Amino acid sequence: MTVIYQVPAPGAAWIEEERNQLSLIVDDDGAVPLQRSKLVRRRVEVLAATDVVTRARVTYLEHTIVERRAVIERTRPSPIAGKSYVLEATIGGLAIVAGTLEEEAAVRAEEKRFGQPTLGQVIARQRFEVGAPVAVPASEAARLFPGELEITALELTLLEHGDDALFALRIGLLGAHAGIETRADAAGTVRLVAATAQPREMKVVGPVRLTGALVAEGTLELVSQRTPA
Repeated sequence: MTVIYQVPAPGAAWIEEERNQLSLIVDDDGAVPLQRSKLVRRRVEVLAATDVVTRARVTYLEHTIVERRAVIERTRPSPIAGKSYVLEATIGGLAIVAGTLEEEAAVRAEEKRFGQPTLGQVIARQRFEVGAPVAVPASEAARLFPGELEITALELTLLEHGDDALFALRIGLLGAHAGIETRADAAGTVRLVAATAQPREMKVVGPVRLTGALVAEGTLELVSQRTPA
């Protein structure tokens, strides 16, 4: 079985919702619970496309980061919540129309995948049989998921197919920032439209370990969903 990839045409629009949650027990002179939850809900309108979307208007309907350490909770304000930007993938990188320097930095951090190959494209290049795992080269998978972590291993297993294709997913994740190395191994499912390889929903969860300037263990959860606008 193969999934067919079709790039969204100019004029297409959808709502994406992504929720990332990191729940940790920090080794800091005792076990200290730490949780970081990030919710991003955006409307994407395609303005131009080649084999990927190359120009789009992105409206951040919601952009919230909540951090909890022990009993203290802090909500970090976002400069891009409720605002729209035109993004364009160029040879030199990502061009952003409008916004302050603070907003531009926030959009760049959020849209590292814009104009890059998608998970649907990677899946469409593979052939699947129900129940048979398929390993995807890490070089193809490295930047397919949100956040600062890169994929070191990706395995997909077709569970069922019809109008949608449902896959079991196993991933290894690795990242380094501010002297902290993060490693995670997660598993879950991803559902795509079989005729276009466009995503419907994904959920993965698994153990995570931080070492270096911060030592901690816990759980990483990534959930995303796309619906027509």
